[in-house]
Amino acid sequence: MTVWKRASTPAEKSVIMHDLETSWNVPADLRLGQLIVNAVSKHLKDTGQMCNDRAVSFALFYMEDEDLRDAIDKFVNPPTPSTTSA
Repeated sequence: MTVWKRASTPAEKSVIMHDLETSWNVPADLRLGQLIVNAVSKHLKDTGQMCNDRAVSFALFYMEDEDLRDAIDKFVNPPTPSTTSA
């Protein structure tokens, strides 16, 4: 059974758009399209998937809203590697 992770209500869409606006303001020199394509490309690379123009277009077309939001957030705010001391 597929679990949809898309924004379907106006309130959910508003949250997604607010998060997108917040993320877009972090790398101030990127246009919106660049932000989205770069985030999807990084997501594909991080998950070991093929990353070319066609793969990015395909992934972007079929990516659920929550997954896109997460990919953009990880692109803008990359996780810092945890350091363990011995």
